[in-house]
Amino acid sequence: MSEKRNTVVGIDLGSHHLRCFAAAMERSSLRYLASEEVPSSGWQKGRVTDPNALLGAIRLLLSRTEAAAGVPIESAVLGIGGPTVRSLNSRGVRELGHRREIDQLDVNRAIEKACGLQFMEDQMILQVFPQFFTVDEDAEYRDPRGIPGSFLEANVHIIVTSKSDHENLIGICNQAYLEIEDTVFEPVATALASILPEDRQDGVALIDIGLHNTEVIVYWKDILVHSSTLPISAEHFTRDVARGLQVSPPDAERVKIEYGCALVGLTADNSVIELPPLNGQGRRERERRFLNYVLQERGRELMEMVRQQLASVGMAENLGTGIVIAGGGALLPGICDLAEQVLNCPARLAVPIGVRDLPDAVNHASWSTAVGLAMYASRLRAQEKSRREQEGLIARLFG
Repeated sequence: MSEKRNTVVGIDLGSHHLRCFAAAMERSSLRYLASEEVPSSGWQKGRVTDPNALLGAIRLLLSRTEAAAGVPIESAVLGIGGPTVRSLNSRGVRELGHRREIDQLDVNRAIEKACGLQFMEDQMILQVFPQFFTVDEDAEYRDPRGIPGSFLEANVHIIVTSKSDHENLIGICNQAYLEIEDTVFEPVATALASILPEDRQDGVALIDIGLHNTEVIVYWKDILVHSSTLPISAEHFTRDVARGLQVSPPDAERVKIEYGCALVGLTADNSVIELPPLNGQGRRERERRFLNYVLQERGRELMEMVRQQLASVGMAENLGTGIVIAGGGALLPGICDLAEQVLNCPARLAVPIGVRDLPDAVNHASWSTAVGLAMYASRLRAQEKSRREQEGLIARLFG
């Protein structure tokens, strides 16, 4: 494989930062090559409002990554998220005509029927996740191939997004001379980088707290059983601090980062913070506990929303692995402790795993999505290689 084809890249277009992660495929593993981030531009409320500004930021990101990796960046897997993403469960039935063993074509047709829904004009299917199959309305199977039957029912989880927004993002990337190999729902990529398959078996929820929205996905027995987008985000925490302390949003963000904690109980009683002057007055001080009370209440509201999402699919008490928290909001100290209190299960940060030579600067929650997108790209390459080898074998046998 050439050096160019040996390189896999993930692009995370966040509202606060753009991140690019590049790795080299070496047999069955990935080795770190480069990671770069630049300030994001051209977004508002999770949607692109200034394509030219975003294009400039992407070009800067790619040039820096190419320089750091020492290889050209010509293609990547792109993460998709934001307020336009929706999800639903669906089912489709394939009638076999007579009782026989189910094959791959039957599986494909059943899934196609499950996806044959009427969507709103601007909606498109982003990804489809088979959950389980039933044969003759009997037992459930993850893989029904080879099972004899007359009817095959596919149950799938479908993620949809805005077609115009999706095409807009791909078009902007193409203008930066970047080919998009595939697009992936961002939390799915994050889970790929930070949650082991055996942990998905026991039940796990990933909470990705972004700047403008929070995305949740839930796995049970390695099946994606639920995904949703919540209206509370890291920006809401900052707004609450700005109102509570009577400071500007930039000052609120600084105070949150320097002094914030999601649990009041982790704050010293006598700790105070210095605030900018208000209305021409001099130096101001406020108890640090008040700041953290504001953050705790917003965090508790978010976790209660997550609990409702879990309860809606019967997973409120079934998270054997617990909660994994990602995104910029995951960097707020105490957020895992708060999640454990509200959701009554273990919680940890979404740290990337499975890449050799990963530097400490990339080994934290804000990079998990970009790393997961590169991992997804490596899977696409492996599937492509397998298809080429099979086609080569057929040619040798029958050519």
